[in-house]
Amino acid sequence: MSGCETDLARLSKLESKGSTVISAHYDSAKMWLQKVFGKADSVKDDKEDKENKPPSIKTASSEVLKTQGLNTPAQSVQSSNKKDFNSLEREIQSLKNRNVTQARQIAQINSSKRKFEDDYYYERNLRRKYQSRMEALEEQRDAARKMERFALAQVKQEISKRKTEMKELQRQGERTK
Repeated sequence: MSGCETDLARLSKLESKGSTVISAHYDSAKMWLQKVFGKADSVKDDKEDKENKPPSIKTASSEVLKTQGLNTPAQSVQSSNKKDFNSLEREIQSLKNRNVTQARQIAQINSSKRKFEDDYYYERNLRRKYQSRMEALEEQRDAARKMERFALAQVKQEISKRKTEMKELQRQGERTK
């Protein structure tokens, strides 16, 4: 609302309306801001109000309330502010608690992460070790198969030589007879 009143005051200035209209809009804007944010220096404003204006119904009624021991609107505002302050304190405490809880969770997560990383490196090194052993065993197997084929080829050659020698011996034995 304050922004609207300020805009209306600027438009009035541009349209060259009277200074009373412009000041009325600015006063309305000030009033709306004071309703939302409160007065900046209430002691100074009260002194000016008392010097320039006769006592109003508001001040007279607050004096009557004081003499009767009842709460004035200012005291009600203070109790409302206390409630707001207490609720803000509770909210701050809950946020602090949540922050502590989250810090613990982050620490646990980081710890778990480091553990998993250590496990990963250990498993990787173990896998590499067994893989190199397997490769060495495969090389030994391949060498053994090669030697086996070579030995089988030698055995076959020997068998064929013996057969041929036996046949020759049998032929020679038959000739000699």
